[in-house]
This record gives sequence, structure tokens and C-alpha cells, in this order.
Amino acid sequence: MTPEQENTHKLNALFRSMGQRGKEGELWKEHTEHCVVYILRGVSKFLSRNGNNSMMFQAYGSAAEDLKSMAPNDVGDLDIVITPSSDALIIQDEMIEYSENPMHVRIKAVGHKNLHSCVVGDTQYLPSSALKNFHSAIYGKSAPYFMKTVIQMLQVMSRTEEMKVAVDWKNRDGSSALQIDYKQHFGAMSSEVERLSNPNTLINLDVANWEWYMHALCCSRGIEYSKEHARVFKEYCDYAKEVQMSFFEKGLLAKPGTFPLLMQEIAFSDRVRNFREKVLEIESRMKNESGRKEEFGSSREAQQKDSQVAEKCNEKKSGGGNEGRSLSTPFLEHEGEKSECPSLQTAIDPTIEEPSGCSENEMPKLTTEITKGEKHVINKNKSENKGLMNEEIPILKPNEEQQNPGSTAPEDPFIEADPQEGGKDLKTLLSQTDHFRRVFQDFFGPSKAAATNTEEDPKEQQTPNKDLKTLLSQTDHFVQHFFGLSKAAATNTEQDPKEQQTPNSTPVTPIAGGFDVVPALKCSGWPKVAMEWINRERNWPSPDIVAKVVHEGFHLVVKSSKKDIAPECNFRLSFSHAEYLVSKEMNDTQRDCYRCLKTFHRGYLKNEAETSSSSEEAKSLMKTTEMSKGLVTFHLKNIFLKTIESTDPEMWNDDNRTECMRMLFGNLLEALTQRDLRHYFVDSYNLFCEDYIDNPEILDYLTEKVVKIIDDPEGVAKCIEEKEKKLQKGDNAGKGSGDGQSSPPSLANSEQGRAAVQGNSGYRYHDLKDTYLAVGQELIGMAFNEDPLLDVPDTERCLVENLRELVIKYKITAEDFSQIIKCFWNSAYYRVWVNPEPDMRKRMLDAFQGVTETLKYIYRQPDYTVQNAEAIAARMFDPHAEDRFDLNNLYPAGLGIKLFARFINSIERQPAQDDKPLD
Repeated sequence: MTPEQENTHKLNALFRSMGQRGKEGELWKEHTEHCVVYILRGVSKFLSRNGNNSMMFQAYGSAAEDLKSMAPNDVGDLDIVITPSSDALIIQDEMIEYSENPMHVRIKAVGHKNLHSCVVGDTQYLPSSALKNFHSAIYGKSAPYFMKTVIQMLQVMSRTEEMKVAVDWKNRDGSSALQIDYKQHFGAMSSEVERLSNPNTLINLDVANWEWYMHALCCSRGIEYSKEHARVFKEYCDYAKEVQMSFFEKGLLAKPGTFPLLMQEIAFSDRVRNFREKVLEIESRMKNESGRKEEFGSSREAQQKDSQVAEKCNEKKSGGGNEGRSLSTPFLEHEGEKSECPSLQTAIDPTIEEPSGCSENEMPKLTTEITKGEKHVINKNKSENKGLMNEEIPILKPNEEQQNPGSTAPEDPFIEADPQEGGKDLKTLLSQTDHFRRVFQDFFGPSKAAATNTEEDPKEQQTPNKDLKTLLSQTDHFVQHFFGLSKAAATNTEQDPKEQQTPNSTPVTPIAGGFDVVPALKCSGWPKVAMEWINRERNWPSPDIVAKVVHEGFHLVVKSSKKDIAPECNFRLSFSHAEYLVSKEMNDTQRDCYRCLKTFHRGYLKNEAETSSSSEEAKSLMKTTEMSKGLVTFHLKNIFLKTIESTDPEMWNDDNRTECMRMLFGNLLEALTQRDLRHYFVDSYNLFCEDYIDNPEILDYLTEKVVKIIDDPEGVAKCIEEKEKKLQKGDNAGKGSGDGQSSPPSLANSEQGRAAVQGNSGYRYHDLKDTYLAVGQELIGMAFNEDPLLDVPDTERCLVENLRELVIKYKITAEDFSQIIKCFWNSAYYRVWVNPEPDMRKRMLDAFQGVTETLKYIYRQPDYTVQNAEAIAARMFDPHAEDRFDLNNLYPAGLGIKLFARFINSIERQPAQDDKPLD
């Protein structure tokens, strides 16, 4: 072997090592291909079936093209292009108006069925802000609020250590993408794969740890999470455990390539379809039973109303009075009904016509009659409801000999005169206050147009649903509360990261990455400025790929030229899809060479001035902001595409790497020297123009550096290697998985994690509900019993006194109070479930304290009626309301974070524990 051949052999090995994916790169490739793409396709499919959303998600860029080059502490970005799914929103060539800059265009939107509603002012062009803000006419009426909510949740949730991911959201005016940058603290991909290969760290699918999720789904759809639901969910969790163990035993669980198959088994298999059918059958039966009850109740109510009106009219004719009236006469209907004086009913529901045979001056007589008849009904209901209570908890019964405060005559000085106030009305209001459920159901549900297959008026498309708009104007407040931090947690996050580590842990250098979310419009055909590319003489790609690229079109993204006077209407041509298609014809050597080129860029060309540089002027320039963004990977990609297009594909083989790399560096040097780099698809556009290069002098400095790479590739490579070792230094000291990364201590091993696990594991939803109702009945008994509260803890005594105050002031009956606490269970459940307090009774008392404060707030609202249920509900979530409601009464601050912490613990904790009884 000659010295020249030996040198070439060494350089081949060097360039091969710098261009290989490596273990981490291979895992990320599989993760992108099989997990990310699968998820994006699933989300797109779901949204495409929905009339309110029209968003399709597609992965592009180096990650999707298998051209990613990762640093030890940076896994790079993934480009996610979001386009409208409707074919009606594909931009036709006649709508595009080209400018002097060949890469930038305007879209004539006037006259377009959908886009004309986006036009602002007198201009005929589509504003770029319509894409950047996800205009409802383009992406669906929920899109702008959906994106805003998702980003807010990511930002707020990332503040906690439990998330192990810090998220930074950027929406720069000059950028076509909305950037989501993250730093992950849980280690590299290989460490996660290794964790999944350990039987002690399988996902814990205990039903008790996931019931909160099923309950939330049912509530969002306005369906009660019944015991039948719970049984079916338990069967599903057992099945999911079997599937997970089966994949683990076959060695498939840790492989990204089997992710779609795993999802198919646990989400779309015949067994899962059978579970869904069982749930639908349960819910259908529940709706039928509910319908029969409503029909029976309405019929009975009408009969009683006719009877009472006739009876009252007879009283008027005969002089009235209560003589001869039986105590068993059903003056009170089932729970939730008001007194039967038509005047009062008319005040509550104006749609009810007041019979002419009744007048308001008869109200005291009727109230007296109700007072006499009510005691019999209440005592009867108490005995009937006894079986609903948990017998393990002693319940104090109300004093049956005492007159019920809820039936006290109006002349009682402790009762306010307003006849509309009362527990029954509140219970009805609470049962009807599904404002937020219905709004979110509309958020994801089909529009009227989709349901009827008719076309919506563009004006209606422009204005989102009013309820949705009102709700999401309050989203900031709710998301900050739901996913926010307590004062203690906020203080902890401001500590030095080193102090947050446990004594035995090793500081971990976070791994950076990101997503570039790019709103775009699809365009048919091929742009006029790129026609030369179609018939260009080439060695690569094949004619079939060229034809496919032209047929499938291109995109328009939000990006203006720096010379534009009015950039608010300018878009840039994007060839991401074309690049993705041509990448399919690249061979392994070509991919390796491009990754190698990016490695040199990342480690040498992108860095600030070397201290060894002989040019002091260059050192000064490199310290400026302009210098740091002189040469970007997009420049390298165009060099790469042009190079392989002009060479024989057979040249790109393993033994010829050195010549290929020299050709790439030579073409880069020529472009830098001439300050001319043509766009691969649009040959008339120079990528070294001011749109990309703020300071042209950087090109001279970069020329020097490229010459150094060509002259001494081994020396530069050694310099890059030393820098990357420095980045890994902190991680190598604590690596335990052979990947140069270590993970922070598990949440399950922390004191907070242990408390959460030990305090909550195994408690089933309906066990908690039964206990909640039983404790509630006990508190009601104490509130309606005037006996002194002897030997009662101070906290409990204060709670009972507050309940007594509500009972006396607002005329709440024991029966109504029982129904009210049932209405509050759906929110109280989460408060109880995440509470780490080991004493279950203390958990329940904490929940009832929140219920009491919420009742006080609702009752004191001046417009408190059933008709104003949604307005009151919205006011409770409004941070600017005059009478501001403390959301802690419904949901503890940071509840979302606590739920996530429980989720992490359920994953990290093994083996699964059996369900356990409540204490």
C-alpha cells in the first residue's frame, strides 16, 4: 500500500466515523420512522374526521430524511409541517403572485370561498398572520385556541422537576416556524430503551392508578363513570398487562419498530373493540333509564301541578284553609323540584304561564301547607337512602323530631325573603352547569355543517363559537392554576440545579432538542420559478422521482424577504416535501457523507473564532450576532444536493468516501469564494443573499476555515472530538447505561414520590365515592342536629358550623344537601385522589371544605338562578371577576402536575399492588 493509499484509507475511516449515525442516531431514526410518524398520522386522521378541525401533521427535515447528525448533548430538531386537510384549501397557480424575489410570493385570496374571510382591510392578499395564528377559516374554528392551549400547558408543566423536560416556546416575527425547544433530563434514548428492557420498570397498569383518566373522559362526554364502566376498565387493564408482558417476553417492547403493532393491540384490536362495545351498551342502557325517569318525572309533575292548582282554586272558592288536607299529599316532588306555587315557578322559569286561578297573596297559605307536609317526605327519604351509605363509617342521623330548617316559614328572621334561593335550585343549577364539558365537546365535535353535510357560511367560519371564545379567554388563568406551581414548588425551581440533586446523584447535562412547527399551505403543480429544475440535465434523482416531486407539489410558509416594504402578505416557497421525496433515492454512503459534513459544520464552522486564528478582524467579527448565523445547515444541504445530482451515483461508495468529502468541501469553498450559492430547486435565487447572510464578510472568514479543513481534516476532526468530549465530561462521570448519559433520581424514590404512592395506591374510584358520600351524610347529620359539637376536632367543628350557616341562611333541606354533595363529587374526586394524606377521613374533610366554600360563592351571586348557571360557571373561572372565586376550592393548584407525578410513579413503580380497602 502506497503512502497515498494509506492516507486515503485513514481518511475513509475518519469520515466514516464522523458520518455514522451511532447507537443513539439509529434509535432516533427508528423512533422517528415508527413512533413520531405513526402518532402524527393518527392525530391527522382523527382531526380530518372532525368538522371543527382541519389540520394535517407531517414530519419533514433531516430527522424524517435520515440525515440527522446528533451532538452528545443535542438531538436536533424535527420539522412538523401543519397544513389544512381540505382539498378546497390547496392553492392553485393562478392565485400565486410572484415578486422580484423568486422565492417569495403573495396569495390572492379575494374571491376564494374560504380564504377571503381572512383578508384584512382593502388588500386582496392573504395575510401571513392568518397562517401564523392558525386562522379558523384555514385550520378549523378550534385551531387557534387548540394551539394556544397546548403551548401554555407545555410551558407551565415544564416548570416542575417531575416533568424532567424544560420547554421554551418561540414565535419570532422573522421565522417561518413556531419553535418548541426542550431540554430533557431523563437521559438518552438508549437509556430509555434499556429501562424498558428491565422487567422491574415496566409500565404499571394498575386500574386504580388510571381510573382518574377514565373518569375524566366520561365527565367530558357528560356520562357518569359507573361501576359497570369500572368493571370493563379493569378487564381492559388486565388485557393491556398481558399484551405488555407478551411483548416484553418476546423482546419487542423496547424496539421502536414494534410501537405501531403494540398500539394496534392495546387500542384497535378485536378485544379492545369488544370492550368499546360493552361501554357503548352500558351507556345506551344508562341513557334509556335516564330517559324513562325523566318521562316519569315529567308526567308525575304535571299531574301534581294540575291537582294542586285545582285544589288551590277550590280553596279560594270555599274560603281556603288547610282543613282536611292529608299530610301524605305529595306537595314536594322528587329532588330538585321547587315549591308548587305557580308564582314562584314563574319567577324561576318565565316560560311557565301562571294560571289565572292563583295569585301571589296566597303564598303564605301554601308555604304553611308545605311546611306541614314536608316532614313526612324527608323522614321517608332518609330511611330509603340508608342503603346508599358505607356501613363501615358511622353516620349521625338528623334529629327527626326537630323541624327541618329548610321548611321554616318565611317570617323566620334568619331566612331571607327571596323565594328563589334554596338548596333544590342550587342542586339543579349544579346538575345543569356542564358549561365547560359542552364547550370542549364542541371544541372537538363535528360542526353543524359536518353533521348535515352542508356548507357553512364563511362569516360563520371566521367567528369561532361564542362559548368557546369566552372559555378560552379564561384559559390562561385556569391553565396556570391547573398546571401551575405552589409557592414552595416555585421556590424550589429557582434553586441552583446542583442543589436540586440528591446527595448521591451526579449532575446531568441536559440533552437539547426541539420541534419546528411550521404552518403551511399546500400548492398544486410546480412553481414557475422552478421550471428549470424539471428538465435539468442530471445523474440523480431518477426521472420517476422527478415526476413524482412535480406531481405532488410544494408548500407556502410564512416568511418574507428582508427587502419587502409590506411583509405582512408575503410567503416563501418551501420544498420540504420535494426534499423528502428525493432523499428516498440516497444511498448509505451519501447519507454518511452529508452527516459528516454537518459534523464539521457543528463542531468547527459554526463555532466562534478560534484563539489560534491569525485574523484579529475575524475574531472580532465572530463575536457578533451576525457571525453566529452565517452558515446554516440549509446551505450545506443545497451544496450536497447539487453535488450528488452532478455525479455518478456509483461514485458514492464506502471505498470512495475521501473523494466524495473532498468534492463536497471543494464545492462549498467555491460557493464561499464567489459568494454565490444557488438554491437547488430555484436556480435564480442566491442563498448567500441578505435574506440569509447579514454580514457578507463572514463568507471570507468561513473560506479560511474550509481551506483549513481541506488541508488538515484530521487535525480539525481531533479538535471537534475534544470539544465533544468536554460536553460529555459531566455525563461520563455518572453514566450507567453505556450511553454517556445519566438520569436524575426517580420521582418514585423521592420523599414526595413515596408519599404519593403510599398514600394513594390501590384506592378505586367507587370506594372513594362511597366513603365521600358516607362522610358527607355524617356531616349533614351533624349540621342538622343542634346538639353541641363536643369532642369534635376544631377543623371539623368549623366545617360543620359553616354547613349550619348555609342550611339556616339558604333554606337547604337534608335531602337537597345530599344531592348537592353528589353533584360536587366529580371535582372532589381529584382532590381526594391526589391527596397524600394517609388518613382517609382527613382527605374527605379537606374535599368538603372546598365544597362549602364553593357553595358560599354560588349562593352569594346576585344573579343566582338556574338560567344563569353557565354565566356563573364562567365567572368562577374569570380572574377579572369582581367577586373572584378561589379555584383551589374546586381543584388544588398544580393538580395537573400532581396527576402527572402520579402517572410517573405508576410507570416507575413495580411490581403492581393489589387493590386495597379504604382505611
